[in-house]
Amino acid sequence: MTHATALTAKTTIIPSTIMAFIFSLYSEVTYSEFITAPWSTRFTGQGLVGDHLVSGFIDGMQPLIGNNNQLWFLDGSVLGGSGDFHKENVVYSLGTGFRQLTHLNQAPVALGGFFFADYQKTANRTQAWLANPGIELLGQYNEARVQGYIPLSHASQPYQNLFASELSQMNVASSPNFNHLNYVQGHSFFDTPVALTDEYGTGVEAELGHYLPWYQGGWLRGGVYYFQFNHAKEITGVEANIELFARKNAALIVQDNYDNQNKNKFSIGIRLSFDGFNYAETQPISERMTAPIIRHLARQYEGLGTPVRKGFKPTSPQVITNNIWFFSPNGTFQGHNAPVNLLNCTAENPCLNLDQTLTNGIATIAPQAQMWFAPGTYILPSTGNNGFIQLADGQTLWGRTSNFINPANFNQLPHIIGGLWWSNNGLINNMQVTNINQVMPTVITGSLFDAAITVGANTNMVINNSVINSLGTQEVNAYASYANNNNLYVNYSILNANSETGLAVGGLNNYEKIFINYSIINIAGSNLEFGNYGVVGQNLSVKHSTINAIGTSETGTYGVAANNNATVTQSIVNVTGTGLIFGVSAINNAHVSNSVINTTADGDVYGLSTGNDALVTSSLITSYARSSGLSHAVDAFNSIITSSQIYAKSASDNEAIGVIDYIGGATINISNSFINAENTQGGLAQGIDTVGGEITFTGGASHVIAQANEPSLALPTRGAVRNRSKPKSLCIANGVITNC
Repeated sequence: MTHATALTAKTTIIPSTIMAFIFSLYSEVTYSEFITAPWSTRFTGQGLVGDHLVSGFIDGMQPLIGNNNQLWFLDGSVLGGSGDFHKENVVYSLGTGFRQLTHLNQAPVALGGFFFADYQKTANRTQAWLANPGIELLGQYNEARVQGYIPLSHASQPYQNLFASELSQMNVASSPNFNHLNYVQGHSFFDTPVALTDEYGTGVEAELGHYLPWYQGGWLRGGVYYFQFNHAKEITGVEANIELFARKNAALIVQDNYDNQNKNKFSIGIRLSFDGFNYAETQPISERMTAPIIRHLARQYEGLGTPVRKGFKPTSPQVITNNIWFFSPNGTFQGHNAPVNLLNCTAENPCLNLDQTLTNGIATIAPQAQMWFAPGTYILPSTGNNGFIQLADGQTLWGRTSNFINPANFNQLPHIIGGLWWSNNGLINNMQVTNINQVMPTVITGSLFDAAITVGANTNMVINNSVINSLGTQEVNAYASYANNNNLYVNYSILNANSETGLAVGGLNNYEKIFINYSIINIAGSNLEFGNYGVVGQNLSVKHSTINAIGTSETGTYGVAANNNATVTQSIVNVTGTGLIFGVSAINNAHVSNSVINTTADGDVYGLSTGNDALVTSSLITSYARSSGLSHAVDAFNSIITSSQIYAKSASDNEAIGVIDYIGGATINISNSFINAENTQGGLAQGIDTVGGEITFTGGASHVIAQANEPSLALPTRGAVRNRSKPKSLCIANGVITNC
C-alpha cells in the first residue's frame, strides 16, 4: 500500500467507524419503547474575544422522539467570527444525533453519536460543504468526544487570480508546489498565472474533559486535532479550555489553541444555555442528555468550522517578459564609455552602475527596455552629467527583491542617488530616488527655472510604490517630481521636497493633470522667493492621501494649488508657516469631501479658496491666523457646505470669517453643519458673509457661531437669510442664541 493510499484509508476509516457506531445505537431502539419525550428544547449561545479575534455561535437542540433513557434529536447552529476584525467567516450547521443512558464499569454514562452537514463560507467568499460525524461519551465526572470532518465540495476553492511572483510568503509557505513557477534568465522573466485558493482538508478532532468541583462547578478540557490537505501542508494542533459555571445556565470560557498554522491563539468569553436543566450539575446523568455538542475545536475562535490553508494552483502556461536589464550592487561595473551589447546586464551578470552611456546603449539595441534593480544604492555619476540621467521614451525602472523574482519590499527599496528625466513618458515602480542639489537645466525640463528635480518627464509621469526625495540647499530649487505637459500619476508613494533660500519648492509640479492616490507628500521651504507647493498643476485629484506643507514665503505656501479645478477626497492637508497660507486653492472650482484641511500661519490664512464655486461635504476645515493677517476658512463665490465643520480663528485685528463670498451677490447653501468664527483680539468674527447675496439653510439644523472681544463685531451672518432647515438652524453671537 502506498503512503497516499494509507492516508486515504485512514481518513476513510474514521468517519466510517463513527457512522457505524451511530447506526448501532439507533438499531438498539425499538419503536415500542418510545413514549412522549421528557426532554425539552435547548438553546446555547457563546461569544469569544481575543487578540484580533472575535467569534460566537447560536445552537439549538430539538428533541424528536425518546423516552427516559433515550433521545433522538435535531440540532442546528450558526457559527461566525473573524481572525482580524475585518473579514468575516460563517458556518451554518444542521444535524441529527442519538443519546442513550447506560452504564460503563458500573458508572452511569450517556453514549451518543451525531452527524452534521456544515456549510462554510470564508472571508475570501469561498464556500464548501463539510460532513461532520462524531461519537461521544458523557459521564458524571469525565467526558470524551471524537469527530471527523470530510469536505463534500472541491477541496481547492479559488478566489483570486494573479502571478506566482505576487504570492505572499504565507501562500508559499503553506504550499509545496512553488518550485519553477517563476525565475529569471538572460534578459527574461518567466512567471506563471496562478489562482489563490482556500484549501479544505479532511480532519479529526478528539477532546477529553474532567469535571471540576470548584465554586459552582466547571470542566477542564483538552484535545488534539489533525487536518490533511491535498495541495497544502497538514495542520496539527492542540487545544485546552476551562468552563467555569457562574450559575446553572451561564459559564465563563477560557480557551487556548496552538498549531503549526496560527501558532498560539488565546480567547475568553461566556456560554449561556437554556432549557430548564442545571448545567452546573452532573448528577443525575440525565442532566447531560441535552448538553450542547461543542464542535469545531480547531477554529471556533475565528468562526470557522475547520482550518483553511492558503494555497495556489497554476491556471495557464508560463508568461515570459523579455527585454529586461538587471542591476545589482553585486553586479559587474560597466565602464562609463564601454560599448553595450546583449551580454550586459543579464540576470546571471547584472550591471553594477547606471550612467548615460549605458542608458543610451540600451535604448539603441533594446528600445522600451525595463530596468530591474535589486536592493542597494546606485549613485549616478556627476562628471560631465551633473548627476542626472536622461532616459529614453519607454524605458522604465522597477525595484525588485535581491533575486529579482518579486517587487521590492517598501522597507528595502533600491535607492538611486541623482535625478532621472524622461524624454517623453516616464514610469518608476518600487524605487527610492534622492536628488541633492543636482540641478536639471530648464533647456531639458522646460520648467520655469533650474531645479533639483528628482524624477520628471516631458509628457506623462507615473510613480508607484516609491519614495522620492528632493533636497536643495545653497539657493537650489527642489521638485520631487515634475511633468512638463500632460499627466502625473502618484500611487502608494511618499514624496519629500525641501529647499533653503531658493526660489521655489514643490512636491508635484506640472501644467495639466495630477492624480494622487494613497500617498504622502511632505514639502518644506524657507526664505523662498516664489513659494512652496505641495501639489501644483492645472487640474488636481487627491484621494486617500496626506499633504504636509511648511514654509516661510511672502508669496505663499500651498498644500494643493490648482490653476483650474481641484478635487480632494478622504485626504488630509496640513499647511503651516509664515506669510500667505493656502490649504487648498483652485482658480476655478473645488470639491472637498470626507477630508481634513488644517491651515495655521503668522500671515493671511485660507483653508479652502476658489475663484468660483466650492463644494464641501463631510469635512473639517480650519484656518488660524496666529499673530497677524486675516483668517478665511472657506473663501469662494458660490458655496455648498454639507455635514461639515468650518472653523476660522484670528489672533489679530484682522477678520476671521468661516464662509465668505469674496465677490458678493452669490448663494451660500448650508446643511447640517457647524460654522465657527472667532477673533481673540479686536477684529471682526463673522460666521457667513455674502454681501448682496443669499444664505440658505436646508436639510438638518446647522449652527453658526461668532465670537469676538467687541460684541458688535460678532456677526453670525451677513446677507439675506432663508432658514429652511428642520429643525431651524441657530445663530450664536457671543453666546446669545437666535434663529438664523
